[in-house]
Amino acid sequence: MHRSPLRLFFWLLTALAFAGLLLPFLFHDGMFLDGLTYASISRNMSEGIGSLWKPHYTATLYPSFYEHPPLVFGIQSLFFRVLGDGIMTERLYSLSTALMTVWGIVAIWRLFSRETRLANYSWLPVLLWIMTPVVFWSYRNNMLENTLTPFTLFAIWFLCKATLTGRYWWLLPASLLIFASFLSKGPVGLFPLVSIPVYALSVKKIFDLKDLSFSTLAILLPIFFLLILFWVAPDAKISLQNYLNSQLIPSLSGSREVTSASRFTILYYLLLQMALPIILWAVFRITAIRRRPAQNVETEHRHTGLFLILVGLSASLPLIITMKQRDFYLVPAIPYLILGISFYLAPLIEDKLKGVKDSIWRWISIPVALALISILAYTTITAGKPGRDQNMVNDVRQISTILPEGAVLQTSVATWQNWKLAAYLARYGNISLDCDSPREYILVDETIQDKTFEIDCPTDQVLKGQLVTLYLKR
Repeated sequence: MHRSPLRLFFWLLTALAFAGLLLPFLFHDGMFLDGLTYASISRNMSEGIGSLWKPHYTATLYPSFYEHPPLVFGIQSLFFRVLGDGIMTERLYSLSTALMTVWGIVAIWRLFSRETRLANYSWLPVLLWIMTPVVFWSYRNNMLENTLTPFTLFAIWFLCKATLTGRYWWLLPASLLIFASFLSKGPVGLFPLVSIPVYALSVKKIFDLKDLSFSTLAILLPIFFLLILFWVAPDAKISLQNYLNSQLIPSLSGSREVTSASRFTILYYLLLQMALPIILWAVFRITAIRRRPAQNVETEHRHTGLFLILVGLSASLPLIITMKQRDFYLVPAIPYLILGISFYLAPLIEDKLKGVKDSIWRWISIPVALALISILAYTTITAGKPGRDQNMVNDVRQISTILPEGAVLQTSVATWQNWKLAAYLARYGNISLDCDSPREYILVDETIQDKTFEIDCPTDQVLKGQLVTLYLKR
């Protein structure tokens, strides 16, 4: 695949898939609960409400937010400082993490396919990655995994570079990125530490003293950085201790947020997300039985593929230790699984493409390019228009124009527990809900029809929306 027209076609096709599956949905108004929450916390931090080691969500719901380590909020807050409080800020941030992930996938592919004809197939893992359902869903919704993924990708790139070159200094940036991964999502960001021994055993077939020294330093350096952090910023130690006590330990023990009836549900999620690349490989493998690709290329990269698949499994299978399981927890693992399968798949695809004339690739590139331009134009025209939760978004936007920023609304317990409503109010108006104390403003959930609560409030009606009615006390 050394011919430029063929490379151009497949990169255009990859860009079309990336744009079509991600951009129009990302830039519509409305977002998943978690992404709204993270954007609100980051916006607050950018405005000096809360701090890096004591993030703030709302005045009544997690005024001190210790549910996750805070680095993602700190980085995203920089985007808010530069771009302002518009809804495009978190969307541009999420898009930037997607592009960084693409860069990381291509970098790892080229690192292991250098000086072979597979070097020109870097589009393949990117295409399969963006077509994975949980991937494009996650990047549409500003999830923490979006930031963790490029951190771990480049950490593994540096670790593998150290192993391939035998130079210790590559461990320094790798360890800094592993440290950043831990500060982004906790222990799940530490899986790159297995990459050196896994590479040695799966590719080199020997784990020698130098590999042992590399692995030891890769473990010790992030610990050293953490100790320096605790010394320079004592609040960091308190923040991470609160995270361990309030979130991590209870989740591991099954005492909070049990989302699965079985520890092995994550395996079902994994197979579901990997279905497309596995089926593609199986189809090409079966049809290539009589036209086997060059043996040396296939054998050379089979070990690399195995290494990357094992890294992906190390990032996903440990999730069986907790009953708190969601499919988007797999997002950091998916690039390695896709990369590994692609190293098995690429020689088979190349074998099928032999003999196709350059003119054919030039002609079919034209409609792909036009479709890409159309997607970009559509995204630009429809950016900011309502997407999901349209009625709720409309209500919250009206309320936000009436009430001052930082207002607290009195409401019922049922409405207070409407976490999505709370998230939209926090994101669009920095407005909080309170079900315990009398407040100047009253919010009634129309879907609950809490007439007793409504009658007991001596109020004047201010706004009646699709889902809620806002009252102002006389």
